[in-house]
Amino acid sequence: MRTLYYFFAILLSLSLTRQLLAQVEIDKPLQLTGASGERYITNLEAPVNDLDAANKAYVDAAVAAGGGGSIPWTKSQVFNSDGIFTVPAGVSLVKIQVWGGGGGGGAGHNGGSANRPNGGGGGGGGYAENIFEVTESNSYTVTIGIGGSGGASGGNNPGAAGSTSSVTGPGVNIGASGGAGGAAGYMPGVGSGGKGGWGYGGTVNTTLGNGGSGGTSTISGTPGTNGGGSPGTYAGGGGGGGIGGGNGGSYDGYYGNIDSGDNGEANSGGGGGGGSAPLTAGGNGGSGKVVIFW
Repeated sequence: MRTLYYFFAILLSLSLTRQLLAQVEIDKPLQLTGASGERYITNLEAPVNDLDAANKAYVDAAVAAGGGGSIPWTKSQVFNSDGIFTVPAGVSLVKIQVWGGGGGGGAGHNGGSANRPNGGGGGGGGYAENIFEVTESNSYTVTIGIGGSGGASGGNNPGAAGSTSSVTGPGVNIGASGGAGGAAGYMPGVGSGGKGGWGYGGTVNTTLGNGGSGGTSTISGTPGTNGGGSPGTYAGGGGGGGIGGGNGGSYDGYYGNIDSGDNGEANSGGGGGGGSAPLTAGGNGGSGKVVIFW
């Protein structure tokens, strides 16, 4: 009888052990980093699905809610031209940022009017950002958008649109379109600025900025938006959109200074500056970029 009692006691003990192993409850702060930068979760909510326990975005949000900041990404790869990204060993989450190519600036008017209109700045590319679950050794195609060409001098030519940057592969489809080209200065109106591109596939999808409109000999142009380039002096061409956007060309008839629009900065997605009248070209848009963190 005693032997039977011990047998059932052992079975009960094994059953309780399995239940304890099935769910581990943490009742004290969980240290996420080393002593030189401690971060604690004190009120982590239960995961809402099976993925949350390993989802960096979920943990980041919980840490930030407790005032502890986010877990830093330790490595990154920058793509300034087309390429392939292969997921390193042991990596299951990546953060991807994408910038589209900027639009080219419009050319200045080639007519003989004293009130010549100037070209508009090109729009900045789009921007997108997201975190994705990935599998090590999987490969992803990275495409970098090209900046649009500035409108050629001598023919009231608009700037060309920039092209799309993207990252595609298993479970990932994120990108940002290029900015539109600026319009050429053409009587009776100034060239309007190109619209900025837009991101897709991200938790953040936005534009880097619109191009500014060109001015005339009596009306100042406008700068590109979101930190974009400035209009040219003496009512020159409009500035390209976005940080890295080119400044508009300048016009100073008294001193004979007539400049083309500046190019957008390479790998910034900034738009090209608009050309000033008469007969100056718009600047080229800046190319796009992709950065992948893990």
